[in-house]
Amino acid sequence: FRAVALAPRTKATAAAPARLADALIVLGEAEFKQGHNAAAEAAMAEAVRVYADAVNADLYDLDLRRKSAQANRELGDLLLFLGRL
Repeated sequence: FRAVALAPRTKATAAAPARLADALIVLGEAEFKQGHNAAAEAAMAEAVRVYADAVNADLYDLDLRRKSAQANRELGDLLLFLGRL
């Protein structure tokens, strides 16, 4: 799935980056709940990067920008909870 999401966008794969980032956020939450803080942080940071790349590719997609902001918030909340902010 990662290869499709990171490949050049087509009409059929336009939503792939957002879906990958959403999956990474869920993975980060699951890792955190299991006590794997470093893996949780890595997954959420990658979600933020995927969203940032997707937003840069389509600056006018407001839904994508909202999801990107939410991913940044999720990462920030995790870092705050871990005492890294």
